[in-house]
Order: sequence, then C-alpha cells, then structure tokens
Amino acid sequence: MSHVYQASLKSAAGFVVPIIMGSIIQSDPYEPGGWATFWYISAASAGLGLFIYLLFGSAKQQESLNPVKVESNGIKRNIIDEIE
Repeated sequence: MSHVYQASLKSAAGFVVPIIMGSIIQSDPYEPGGWATFWYISAASAGLGLFIYLLFGSAKQQESLNPVKVESNGIKRNIIDEIE
C-alpha cells in the first residue's frame, strides 16, 4: 500500500472513530457502564496490535536507517556527509 493511502487511512481514524464511538455511547455519556464497550474495543485494538507485532515484528534496525555505507573496497562512509 502506498504511503498516500496509508496516511489517508490513519487520518480518517481521527473523524471516523469518534462517530462510531459516539453511536455506541449515545445512551448516556455520563454513565460509566456505557463506556465499557468503548474500553473493550480499545483494549482489543491494542492487544491485536501487540499480537501482530509479536508475530511479525522485529527490533532489528532496518538497513534503510543505517547512515553508514560500505563501499566495495571496504571503506565506510557516512551518507549524511554526502548530502551536505
């Protein structure tokens, strides 16, 4: 998925989530029991993200974030110096 679509989906959550949660809590927003569904959905969403990270994620630094470039002759150069 390209960056544009991904950013659009993330931005849409800013106005879609309050609409959905407002419809769930519409009975009485000041009653704590009415918020239980909201907290269960939030906890499930966080748990799902954690589960996906544990299955597929890694703490290994990505090569694209490494500013040191090794040339074919073994010399290490800092890529940031080339940009300036």
